[in-house]
Amino acid sequence: MTLPVANEKAMIGIKKLTSSAEMKEGGLGQFEIVALDKKSRKSAQALSWELVEITKDYQWYSQDGNWRYEPVIYTNKVASGEVTTSEDEAVKIEMPVKRGQYRLEVSSDIYNQLAASSEFSVDWYAAKDADTPDVLELAANKAVFAVGDTATLTVKPKAPGKTLVALMNETVLEVREVELGEDGGDVSFTVSDKWGVGTYAVAMHYHRLDEGNSQMPGRAIGVKWLKTDEAPRRIGVALALPETQAASKEMTLPVTLTGLSEGEKAYVAITAVDEGILNLTNYQSPRPDQYFYGQRRLASEIRDVYGNLIDGMSGAVGRIRSGGDASGLALQGAPNSIKPVALFSGIVAVDGEGKAEIKFAIPQFNGSLRFMAVAWSKSRIGASDAKLIVRDPVVMLASTPLFLTKGDESRLFLSIDNVEGIEGDYQLKVTGNEALRFSEEEMAKPLTLDKGKRVNLALSMAATKIGMATIDVTLTDEQGRAYAQSHELYVKPPQPDASWRTVKLLAANGGKLSLSKDIFADIIPETAVASLTVGNLAGLDVAGIFESLARYPYGCAEQTTSQALPLLYVSKIAPLYGKTIAKDIPKRIEKAVARLAALQNSAGGFGLWSPHRVDMWLTAYVTDFLTRAREQKFEVPNEMIETALARLKNSVNFAPDFSKGGEDIAYALYVLARNGDANIGDLRYYADSKIGNFSTGLARAQVAASLAMYGDVARSKAAFKAAHEAIVAAEQAGNGTGYYRADYGTRLRDRAALLALSAEAKHSALPTGELIQAVVDARGVKAYTSTQENAWMLLAANAVEKNDRAILLSVNGQDSQGIHQQQFTPGDIEGAPVEVINKSAEPVSAVLTVHGAAENPLPALEQDIGLKRQFYSLDGKEITLLNAKQNDRVVVVVTITDRKHLGGRLMLTDHLPAGFMIENPNLVTGSNLKNFTWLKNTVRPVHESFRDDKFAAAFNLRTLFNKKDDRIIRVAYIMRAAHEGRFVHPAAHVEDMYRPNRFARTGAQNVIVAAP
Repeated sequence: MTLPVANEKAMIGIKKLTSSAEMKEGGLGQFEIVALDKKSRKSAQALSWELVEITKDYQWYSQDGNWRYEPVIYTNKVASGEVTTSEDEAVKIEMPVKRGQYRLEVSSDIYNQLAASSEFSVDWYAAKDADTPDVLELAANKAVFAVGDTATLTVKPKAPGKTLVALMNETVLEVREVELGEDGGDVSFTVSDKWGVGTYAVAMHYHRLDEGNSQMPGRAIGVKWLKTDEAPRRIGVALALPETQAASKEMTLPVTLTGLSEGEKAYVAITAVDEGILNLTNYQSPRPDQYFYGQRRLASEIRDVYGNLIDGMSGAVGRIRSGGDASGLALQGAPNSIKPVALFSGIVAVDGEGKAEIKFAIPQFNGSLRFMAVAWSKSRIGASDAKLIVRDPVVMLASTPLFLTKGDESRLFLSIDNVEGIEGDYQLKVTGNEALRFSEEEMAKPLTLDKGKRVNLALSMAATKIGMATIDVTLTDEQGRAYAQSHELYVKPPQPDASWRTVKLLAANGGKLSLSKDIFADIIPETAVASLTVGNLAGLDVAGIFESLARYPYGCAEQTTSQALPLLYVSKIAPLYGKTIAKDIPKRIEKAVARLAALQNSAGGFGLWSPHRVDMWLTAYVTDFLTRAREQKFEVPNEMIETALARLKNSVNFAPDFSKGGEDIAYALYVLARNGDANIGDLRYYADSKIGNFSTGLARAQVAASLAMYGDVARSKAAFKAAHEAIVAAEQAGNGTGYYRADYGTRLRDRAALLALSAEAKHSALPTGELIQAVVDARGVKAYTSTQENAWMLLAANAVEKNDRAILLSVNGQDSQGIHQQQFTPGDIEGAPVEVINKSAEPVSAVLTVHGAAENPLPALEQDIGLKRQFYSLDGKEITLLNAKQNDRVVVVVTITDRKHLGGRLMLTDHLPAGFMIENPNLVTGSNLKNFTWLKNTVRPVHESFRDDKFAAAFNLRTLFNKKDDRIIRVAYIMRAAHEGRFVHPAAHVEDMYRPNRFARTGAQNVIVAAP
């Protein structure tokens, strides 16, 4: 090892010939000294060297009545001499050494200064590890130990006293107590198999009271990790990769495992992943050997009272550092523009010689793959990785926008590089499916490719249909060898999804409803789906609600819960809908639980967009879903739900008294009762003394439902009546109409929840028929519903699903009993209209909901909220996007105005035109808004998302504004023109998430991006 030199030009180097493990007390320290610069090597040079011993002590002093200390480092010269460097070889010096810490210093008369220095230790001396007086200097005689070795620990205290030395891993293995003087001493242990991968040596030295120097008794602690040899437990893994591999071919990878015993069964698993994707987060290859055999964190807890004594003298307490934590993910570079590759071999058993051949089907890909192997047997483990360059003799790279919008015109850019292919004429053929149209003239092109040359092409294409567009590119040489690639991009609708709802009453004994394809007029067929519900509960439009929730695009904790909660009962309340998604339900529930787990903090609470802002009503709502999911036998992590229940219990136990409010307390009590964990005394107290103080009918109903679970029917009935009275009184008074509620609620939500909870209670406190009709009536007057309203309406439908069984219908000539639900697309109804006849003695409601994207652009519209979208150059000049150039960067500024000062939680979605890419300021430093001084008064959202196709941001107006003036929100982001073409720029849209009748949208625009 050549060590750093003192001066900038690195004239002299020192090479240590004896390692620290070999350098023993009484032995020789051996070094080489060499001149590194060319000038010095041409002639001999006289050098002086000096060996000094390093010791550290602490000087205590009293200041302002408190004892303090400072470290003092002493050096003592133990040897010196002179050497002359040779022109041809290094000069060797050696000197006897004893245990301790040393520094070899070399000086030169020519440079008139210290030329080089090197520190080293003898017998693994550890003085440099002690940085405060209460850290004991502790060293071991080896770096790695084998079973049966003798491990000798050297302890050097600052004062005489008793030393307790313990060996610890998961348990305390051995303890010794020795008396040591100022010079310290050794303690030896025999290494046993109980040490496992290693153990900690913990030495605690206690020194006595020194009255003469006014020093109190104290202690020092030293910790040393004693590692055992992992070679007997390790497997060597060798991957025989070729230098390069052609794409779209099958390859065979020979694997050899070494270090196995004869007849030992072993297995290997290999992944191959796009190196560009791995570099994005600085992903490290799996090393289970390092995990299992690496240094453990000190698991034992050490307690004593001597640390307090040191604190009492105002000495700084030293920190015991053992083990380490890796740094977090680092974002480096940008993701590979080629479709990422991730391949997995599965578990493969090797043969008796430790060998296996594993086949990988390499897909269409050009780049570097990292192969990561993990091998294991009953008693050993190993890992390895290697890189492979994948490329064809002729490399084709395609570039397209990340997506297109129907009506867009853009270009497919092809770069064709003849790396190792034959020279001559090639035939290029490009085709797309029905979603994408290419120019007939450009679909087939003759090309001449010289070896080592590159050709760039730009082919026109147009998006003609919604859906996944495919692009197939084939290049064929004169000998018939073909190079093929396939690419995909999604063609989006130019408008966001909307829904249209129609309600019709079918008369008794013959009332008829006929539906034809005309119901899908002016809707893009690929996006259209209709839901028909006929029955007494049709006004709830169960199938339509499910479709609406499934299409809801956002993912906060409330919306995630509202989407997943009804899925627990879908087969009961929407049988037809349940059949279509039955296989996906467990996966969707699992995905929702995982998303919610990311929004839970360590204390069990949940936040709307992050775990840092806990909302107690929301915590109860999420825990309600987790409880119901566990009841339905879905997999829910026990720790996740138990910590949430503990958080709710704490919120109830420490809840302050209130004269108005209490929504979160009531819901927490309900969820705890559902889990059998509520205090009946609390429930009776709130029912008897506080029921009138709860602000909402839902809160009162939740207390009532909780009492019913515990069998207190009388109090439950009284609380349900109080809940119904509260809802009716609020409706009659009209109080709070349109204002934001912290529990995400509305009167429709409360009506639906009262129906659901009353039906669950299974007693006749309230007439079910009247509750059903009240919910249907409340739904009928609303043009838009929130996720919270939809979720509770579905729970209500689940609780009263038996009410429609007496209905008799005829559907396309076939008798149908009970509620009828049907979903269909334009293709389903083409040439086969749907006809429903009511054969019951009572009228029946029919609800038709049509979902889809409008064929023609919707005009700009504002309802209670103002919305404006503007574009600026980087220097602050307002611009349009009709003459943008490729690589132009544009500042998009969106202004939202809360015109009626009603507060609430707003969600902004601004869709990008296909030719542009958003710049995430978390990844691109230059996109930080702080760089643009002209951009004033922007607001930081509570959540923002930078996606391929849109910018989304959420705002809580209650935390943004404290006054009723200046209700203006301004938000900005940067986007870059990446692809040439003519594109549709869809409208920006903002809505109040829990009062969706409050919304605004801008008009759609056209955008042109030209070549730079």
